[in-house]
Amino acid sequence: MVSRVLSGILLHEGIPINDADGAALHVLPTLPESMIKELVGRGSKRSFSSKNDLLKMPGMTEAIFRNIAGYIIIPYSENPLDRTLVHPDHFNWVSEMCGQLSISPDAVIANPESLREFVEQDVAKKFYIENRLMAHLQVGQRFNALAFSKHRRKFKLDELQEGTIVSGHVTNITPFGVFVNINAVCEGLIHISQLADTYVETPEQVVSLHDAVNVRIIGIDPKKRRISLSMKGLTSQPVKVSPSKRQLSSLANHFQNR
Repeated sequence: MVSRVLSGILLHEGIPINDADGAALHVLPTLPESMIKELVGRGSKRSFSSKNDLLKMPGMTEAIFRNIAGYIIIPYSENPLDRTLVHPDHFNWVSEMCGQLSISPDAVIANPESLREFVEQDVAKKFYIENRLMAHLQVGQRFNALAFSKHRRKFKLDELQEGTIVSGHVTNITPFGVFVNINAVCEGLIHISQLADTYVETPEQVVSLHDAVNVRIIGIDPKKRRISLSMKGLTSQPVKVSPSKRQLSSLANHFQNR
């Protein structure tokens, strides 16, 4: 019983295939012992760059691949969906949803709740999105830092599109706004007026340095090499704004003087 519980936990959290040991690989359903030994022997020398790379292994069948692909993770893959528990069979479907919502796969992994904005008429698919897919995507958040730390080709300004929601990391906070790395040739700026739907006195009320954030591209100026970003209206739930130091100080003085 303990073994089953531990196996269930491993499968629920996902198995990073390039770094997995024999004990972890043994919980993958229908994976032959010969393949487990080969995977352990490869280590990081012949790392996989995508889930579909497993199909190139000697002895790998379509049936085995379908049984294990939803449990494995490729932490450094260029495709963010490979860094989640989403099965490759669903990659195109998730990409279509991202396209209709004008949101990048990286951004939907950072905030799976954004899929609630997707209008799905099929009851079964809607149930799957809310009860399975969102959790499968959320697993990929553990590998966001790894993906950003690995060198990736930066997007040129003409490859970006206004209105698209992308994910990034806060690199600098100034009194007038927040700079965000969205893996483009230059960093984007969220003006303080675009941080939330309500009034913001200081950017620190909304974000901290190195925070992972989802942002919408609202302006691109190739000549000035500027990218304007916004955090307004990304989801049905407003951005949380914490009280500023001045507001907290005023509140403290108010109670002291009562």
